[in-house]
Amino acid sequence: MNSNCGHFTRGTPVVAARCLPFVLVCLLSACASYTPQLLVSQTSLRTSLPNVPPQPAQGVTPPFVASHPFDARDGLDATEVATLAVLLSPDVKSARAVQGVAQAQAFAAGLLPDPQVSLTRDFPSSSAPGLTSAFNLGLAYDFNQLITHGVTKQASASDTEKSHLDLLWQEWQVVAQSQVLMNRIGQQEQLAQVLEQEQAFYADLMPRTRRAVADGNLTIEVLSPYLTAAADNARQLNEARRAAMDNRGQLNALLGLTPDVQLDLVFDRTLPPINDTAVRGSLSSVAERRPDLRALRAGYAAQEARTHRAVLAQFPALNVGITRVRDTAGLYTSGFALGFTLPLFNRNRGNIAVEEATRAQLRQEYEKRLNAAHGDALRALRSDAQLMEQIRLARDEVAQLQPLSDRGEQALRVGAMDALRYANLRSGLLAKKVELLNLEAALREQRIALRSLTGMDVSIGS
Repeated sequence: MNSNCGHFTRGTPVVAARCLPFVLVCLLSACASYTPQLLVSQTSLRTSLPNVPPQPAQGVTPPFVASHPFDARDGLDATEVATLAVLLSPDVKSARAVQGVAQAQAFAAGLLPDPQVSLTRDFPSSSAPGLTSAFNLGLAYDFNQLITHGVTKQASASDTEKSHLDLLWQEWQVVAQSQVLMNRIGQQEQLAQVLEQEQAFYADLMPRTRRAVADGNLTIEVLSPYLTAAADNARQLNEARRAAMDNRGQLNALLGLTPDVQLDLVFDRTLPPINDTAVRGSLSSVAERRPDLRALRAGYAAQEARTHRAVLAQFPALNVGITRVRDTAGLYTSGFALGFTLPLFNRNRGNIAVEEATRAQLRQEYEKRLNAAHGDALRALRSDAQLMEQIRLARDEVAQLQPLSDRGEQALRVGAMDALRYANLRSGLLAKKVELLNLEAALREQRIALRSLTGMDVSIGS
C-alpha cells in the first residue's frame, strides 16, 4: 500500500483517510475568517469642525471649482466648504461604501470556479466471503467557465471603473449642493440685513408718529400705512432668518456636523460675466469630463462583455473529470467522466436576448443623458443672458428709487410729503432690492448647475 497522496493505489480509501486531515488544514488555511461588525450606538455627527491644517486644495474638489489652498482660519469660502464636503459628507462616505460593494462584486465575478471532488462509500449488506466496501472517488471541473473567463474579467474591470466614476459623480453632486446652500444662505442673510435696516427705520419712526397722533398733530390715517409696512417687513425678516437658519442646518448635515455648529462663512457676491463661447465650445468634449457620462460608458462596456459571454455560453457546457472506483468484489478501476449539454432547444437564447435588450437599453440611456447634457447647458446659457438683463434693469431701478426715497424722507420730516405716499415709495424701493437679491441668487445657482453640467468653470478669465 502506497502512502503517497498523489497516486491512486489499492489502498486508496486508507490513503484518502490519512490525507484528509492534511487536505482539510490546507483548505481551511485559505478560508476567510468571520468577524462580526456591530452597529454604532451613538451618533457620529461632529460637534465642531475637524482640525484640518492649511493645505493645497488641488485634487480634492472637481475641476469646475476654482482651486486655492484650504485655510479655515479666515472663514470658509465656497471652495473650502466644497473641500470639506468631499472629505466629510456622509453621502460621500456612503457612496464610498457602495463602491466597495461594487468592487467586491466585480472581484467575485472574475474568480474561476473551484474543482469538484466527490466521494461515495458503499457497504455490502451480505456476509458472503470476499466482499468488501466499495467507493467511488471523482475529481471534476467545469471547463465552460474557462471559455467565458476572459469576457467575465472584462465585465468586472468595467464594473469597477463604473463604480469609481459613480463615486466621483456623487462627489460632484455634493460639491454643487454645498455651493447651492452657500448661495442661499448668503442671499437670505443679505436679505435679512436689508430688512433689518427697514426694521430699524420703522422702530425709530413709529414712536414719534404715535406721539404725534396722541398729541393730535397727526391723524390715525397717517399712522396706518406705517403699521402695515412695518408688519409686512417684520414678516419678511422672520422668513429670511428662518430660511437662512434652515439652510445652515442643511449645510451642517451635508458636512456631518450637528445643527448647532456655527460656521464662519465667507460669501463672494460678485457676478463675473460668463464665457459663452468657451462653454459652447466645451460641449463637444463634455462626455470626457462628466463622470456620470463616463460611468454610463463603462457600464455599457461591461454590458458588451456580458452579451459576448452569453453568446459564448451557447456552446455545450463541458464538464470533465477523473474517477477511481472499487466495487464490492475488491476490483479497482480508473477512468474519466465527461458531461456536456446538447444544444438542441435552449442554446442560451433566452439569456442572449436579455443581455442584448439590456445593451440596447443602456445605449439609449447614454444617448438620452448626452443629449440632456447639451440641451440643459444651452438652455442655461440662454437663461443666463435673460437673468443678467433682468439684474441690469433691477439695478437701474434701485439706483433711481434710492435718491427719491432719501429726498422723500427729508420731505416727510418737514411735512412736504404725506405718510401714505412716502410709505408706498419706500415699499417700492424695498421690493426692488428684494427682487434684485433674488435675481442674483437665481443667477448664481444656475451657474453652479451649469458648472456641474459642463465640468468647467464658466466665468470669463477662468
